[in-house]
Amino acid sequence: MTGRGFVRRPFNPLRVLWFSRMWIALALLALASVLTFVAEGTPLYAKVILFGGGTIMGALRARDTVSMWRAARSGEVRQAVVTGHSETNWRSDGFPLRRLNWQDAVGAKGHWGPARADTLPRAGTRIIVYADPVSGRTWWEDKL
Repeated sequence: MTGRGFVRRPFNPLRVLWFSRMWIALALLALASVLTFVAEGTPLYAKVILFGGGTIMGALRARDTVSMWRAARSGEVRQAVVTGHSETNWRSDGFPLRRLNWQDAVGAKGHWGPARADTLPRAGTRIIVYADPVSGRTWWEDKL
């Protein structure tokens, strides 16, 4: 039950950059470039903070982004069952944020979140996940 019969969603690099949160690093680096090369009189500390923040954020998000990219491009498509939601300490607009947990047909476990519980599928729901061929990490299809 590991990939037969499932239709692969068309690859969209912008979705990968959005859901991996790599866009934040790219936006910081773009802003730093504009302030450095276009806006005269920008303080040095602002440039250092933006370039440093973008570089650090990019380095922290690179592993997940590359894994999501590989999974979306050439990963195995699997069916998974949502095993439940786990609590987080974060809140959004007064709602608690939860993490979605699943186990796929091969036995690999995965998670996604944090997100509001009303946006996540319920426990027992079958979802489609993509497996990274290098790391084996699985990614929920709705977030690729």
